Amino acid sequence: MMAHSPTATWTTADSSAPTAIFTFPSHGFHLSPNTTPSPSRTTSPVFLAPAPPARPRSSMSSMSTTGSISGSSSPGENIKVVVRFRPQNARERAEGGVPIVTVDSAGKRVEVQSQAARGKPVEFSFDRVFTENETQATLYEYAVKETVNDVLNGYNGTVFAYGQTGSGKTYTMMGLSLNDDVHKGMIPRIAEHLFQCIQQAPDSLQHTVQVSVMELYNEKIRDLLNPESGHLRLRGGGDGSPVHVENLLEVDVSSAAEILEVLHRGSSRRAVASTLMNAVSSRSHSIVILKVHQQDLATGTTLTGQLSLVDLAGSEKVGKTGATGQTFEEGKQINLSLTTLGNVINALTDGRRKHIPYRDSKLTRILQESLGGNSRTTLIINASPSSFNEAETLSTLRFATRAKSIQNKATVNAELSAAELKRLLEQSEAQNVTFKEYIAALEREVLQARRRGSNASSLLTDDSLEELKLRERHLNEQLEGKHRELAVARMRVAELENSVAELADLVADLERQLASERARKDSVAAEITLAEYDAARAEITRLREELAAVEALDRSHLEAGRFVTQTLAEEIKALQDRDADRDRQSAMDQAELAAVQDMLDRERESHRAEVQALEDAHRDLEARNVDLRETMDAHQQAVQFVADELAATKAKVRATDRARRHHAAEQARLEAEQTRLQTELAASQDRVRELEARAAELERAMVDETKRAHQEERHLTSALYGELVSVKRRLVDLVDRNKVLTAMVHDFIFHVESSGGNAVQILEATGSLMSQLVAWGRMEWFGGNNAVTPTTPAATAAAAAAAAAAVTGRRASIASNHSRTSRTTGNSTGSRASVAAIALTPPGSRTSVHV
Repeated sequence: MMAHSPTATWTTADSSAPTAIFTFPSHGFHLSPNTTPSPSRTTSPVFLAPAPPARPRSSMSSMSTTGSISGSSSPGENIKVVVRFRPQNARERAEGGVPIVTVDSAGKRVEVQSQAARGKPVEFSFDRVFTENETQATLYEYAVKETVNDVLNGYNGTVFAYGQTGSGKTYTMMGLSLNDDVHKGMIPRIAEHLFQCIQQAPDSLQHTVQVSVMELYNEKIRDLLNPESGHLRLRGGGDGSPVHVENLLEVDVSSAAEILEVLHRGSSRRAVASTLMNAVSSRSHSIVILKVHQQDLATGTTLTGQLSLVDLAGSEKVGKTGATGQTFEEGKQINLSLTTLGNVINALTDGRRKHIPYRDSKLTRILQESLGGNSRTTLIINASPSSFNEAETLSTLRFATRAKSIQNKATVNAELSAAELKRLLEQSEAQNVTFKEYIAALEREVLQARRRGSNASSLLTDDSLEELKLRERHLNEQLEGKHRELAVARMRVAELENSVAELADLVADLERQLASERARKDSVAAEITLAEYDAARAEITRLREELAAVEALDRSHLEAGRFVTQTLAEEIKALQDRDADRDRQSAMDQAELAAVQDMLDRERESHRAEVQALEDAHRDLEARNVDLRETMDAHQQAVQFVADELAATKAKVRATDRARRHHAAEQARLEAEQTRLQTELAASQDRVRELEARAAELERAMVDETKRAHQEERHLTSALYGELVSVKRRLVDLVDRNKVLTAMVHDFIFHVESSGGNAVQILEATGSLMSQLVAWGRMEWFGGNNAVTPTTPAATAAAAAAAAAAVTGRRASIASNHSRTSRTTGNSTGSRASVAAIALTPPGSRTSVHV
């Protein structure tokens, strides 16, 4: 049997008595709370009742005990992903980089000419792809503006920039300058658009905007608006409550200029460093949170929207950034948190994985609602178009492709007033009555079906028995279906009754809270009213005393006037009693009297003016009393504000106490460290004194050594000078000897040439020359490579003996050769050649003499 779903139309005459009309087109009848269903004549004998009414989209179970309610949402919507390419920078061009990306005319697809894929293009599709020629304003209109409108309607929104270091994320989010209309980023444009919408809103809507700025640096959360708060902690997320940063400062702002001033103050404290890839590289993840509270003064309903603006630090390769030391450690932490973000996105897009590792990083915990939670999220991917960064660009685009599959479930964050809750309770009760009437109609229908079945059984015949059995089974199936529908309806009624009970308890709690709050306000107002009343009474008493003093002064003036008048009357009477002869004097007296009378009139006018001034003062007092009453009313209205400020002050006091305790602990640690450093300083000073004494001793030893070296140098110089003089004398002697030897050689050559080739004469001449050389006491005799240089008389004698032996042997050899030689001419030629081979050099020369 097919179940038919009704179409429900709600018409409300007044808020206390809603009327529900359910239309069932399949059966041709209408069911209202005051009618009973009647079957159509065209249907079967057993009436097929419709399915029970569907529940509204906003379930009662979605309410919390604080009176907040989340509106209905779609089954899920994918986050918006846009890609933005910046121009090539100077380093990319210097490294030989060329553009490798191509964007189609529709701005939806991008192709990357990948060398890793052997030149084949790798294609990606996104919601929108922006080239380097498109402006900040164009990006804002498409990617961000709608999210700001959603936040004003009570939704949570997130806009965050992702990409490698130096890809333009900070330029996209903040721009070159907050005051540059062309290049200002998404955050300044959001501030201007937000307050423009607030200014255009109706007067019945009251808005409050709060700003927070924090950074995630090396897995530590820092409040950039309150750096003294130290490292903050994350709270929530375990029991279904949203994750939030504890003790994060929220600054109230009332204009876009105030937001920009707060952002400038926070950005100036963000951690940055210079790398080869980026001269001003962000070393932390920056998060700006805008909270917008919108209260409808007519209904009391409050909508709260939160916009999270995230500027992620870029992924880095050490080989390209050249990071070392602290910058290298920061890069490791950045890459680790981005890797965890990628793992979370992989888990969200993998339908088989149930566990999402949000808790592996503080970054993913902060972005938990933005990724797969209660938020409308826009992801702005920043990338380089250059072949120099091909690997990073492909990795970034693949990350964006996975992120496209993430589905969020955004709901409206609304807090209902007590009147709204009561109206919703009355609506639920009315709906409960409708369901009960529907159940009663179903029960009557079941009873009618049973009676019809009983009547049919009394008219059975043998011929129609089989047909009736089939019909009975059909009726039983229909009856079971009715029982199932009845059970479902009863379950829904039970759920509605539970929801009504919960709402009733909630309304009762809210009423008790309201009564308690009113009592507290009345008590505070009574204290303030009593104090103001006492002050007013004291002021009125003082003014009455002043008025009495003025009236007393006025009475004294009147009495003085009466006394003057009485005195003048007496004088006039005395003048009238005088002699009539003094008429002229009397006339003069009359003139004087007229002058006095004029003076009295003027004094009366002056007195009247003073009285009028007193009356005006009295009216002013009454006006001041009215003002005091109005002030008392204003104080009563400000009680709630004072209470809120008191709560905020208590929270700040607790935060200050924690900071003071932390400061005391830090002070103790610094004192201990100072003591240790003083001890080390004393030891270092002792060591310095020892080293100074050692240095002085070494300096004295160096001076002594220098003196001794100078003395030795002087002695050595003196000895060398004496030796130089001796050498000079020997050189003069050798020059003289060279002259003598030259003469001897010339004489020897003469004898050889005059011998006519007689070998005996030549040898005799040679022997004579050698004898002369021996007589001189110096000779160099070279035999092959052996040289004998006599330097002493004994050596000279030995050399002479060896020369004589050589001459004797040579003579015998020449005589033997002469007897065997047939031609004297040949012998003479050989002798001349032998003699010509003799070369004598002065002593000390390096030229050898061969014989």
